[in-house]
Amino acid sequence: MPKNIDILLINSFGKTNLFFKYSSHVFLGGSLINHGGQNPIEPAISGCNILHGPNIQNFKEIYQYLKKNKISNKVNNKNQLTKTLTKLFSENKKSNYIKKKIMLLGKDILEKTYKQINIWKFMFLRKPKFWDQKRLNFISLILFPFTIVIIINNFLLARFEKTKPKKIFTICVGNIYVGGTGKTPLTIKLYQIIKKISKNVVTAKKFNKNHIDEIKLLKKNSNFITNSNRHKLISIALKKKVKVIIFDDGLQDRSINYNLKIICFDGTSWIGNGQLLPAGPMREKLDSLKKYDCVVLKNLPKKNKNLINKIRIINKDIKIFTSKYMVKNIDKFNLKKNYVIFAGIGNFNDFKNLLKNNNFKIIYNFNFPDHHKYKLEEISKIIEYAKIKNAKILTTEKDYVKIPKNFQNKIQKVQIEVKLNRFNEFRKFIKQSING
Repeated sequence: MPKNIDILLINSFGKTNLFFKYSSHVFLGGSLINHGGQNPIEPAISGCNILHGPNIQNFKEIYQYLKKNKISNKVNNKNQLTKTLTKLFSENKKSNYIKKKIMLLGKDILEKTYKQINIWKFMFLRKPKFWDQKRLNFISLILFPFTIVIIINNFLLARFEKTKPKKIFTICVGNIYVGGTGKTPLTIKLYQIIKKISKNVVTAKKFNKNHIDEIKLLKKNSNFITNSNRHKLISIALKKKVKVIIFDDGLQDRSINYNLKIICFDGTSWIGNGQLLPAGPMREKLDSLKKYDCVVLKNLPKKNKNLINKIRIINKDIKIFTSKYMVKNIDKFNLKKNYVIFAGIGNFNDFKNLLKNNNFKIIYNFNFPDHHKYKLEEISKIIEYAKIKNAKILTTEKDYVKIPKNFQNKIQKVQIEVKLNRFNEFRKFIKQSING
């Protein structure tokens, strides 16, 4: 750029990032109006000081990090803008300092986020809120390069030789969105349906000590088998002369070519921000729906009815059903009482909203990570709080099985039942699939 130019006017769209490297200071004017602000990442990476107005709600977290590291400055009017620029010009802060801070910032965010997310053990931790934000935020962008681990993993698994077991019909109920999609309740519902068609049916789950809650729930509500290897589970079922085996989870086990592959989604959360782990909640990209036979959308709100069309675009032949949860033992509760609720499940809000829709008076809730292993002091704290508030305590059936027996008489469990819309059509689809 010529040194004798003081002011350069650019009448073009989408080219501002080309000029950031020539600038020491950048004023993002879209933040003065109620527009939500502009993304400051590109100018910050180029080593620019950032000036912005008060309207930055679309990039709130990013600006918080920049402010903490003294890279951004908020101005509310032209006088503040002039004053701040004068100060910045006098300081002449070097761009290398800012670039270095941004790199350290990325490392800092990554370390903090990985305390919440462990890419291999994500099912045991509380789901990060940014996974369900429709817009990509700074943390997702920082973690995006690490999705390559999942991409490579899925690529390699797809090349394994698949075996379709003989003499037994295999069904897998799973998900590509991490947690809270309702696969275990649907597995139990499927068992109940198939039990009336064929008596020789079992549910199965690969053993994982951290999933003991789902294992106990399946064992209580079905003829259940478990083992650390899914192929061994099929062998066990064959020895028992089982005709149908229903796997709870296992769609990502590419070594088995299941006869029927059912994928579950929560109709509200859908695919969150749509990114793969750890940048988002997805085990696979949405176009993997091409491989599956049936989708069940749980608690689909009217505003999200368009999701059915999105699924059809990816796979026009896939069967799509919707479901909702019902409180099976509603007659066991006094709805005039106040309730304290707690749970360690994939989608806590679903549980909370179900109770509210059934007129439970919730005065407080304790939200734990999915598959949480409760400590005695945690249960004691909940009981003590409810006692002070003169309230009853409620939890899910999945959580209840993990509570020490000496505490169970102080806590009530909510039994949830899956109600499938177009139930007869779903039953017919299952029956036809099994009978071929």
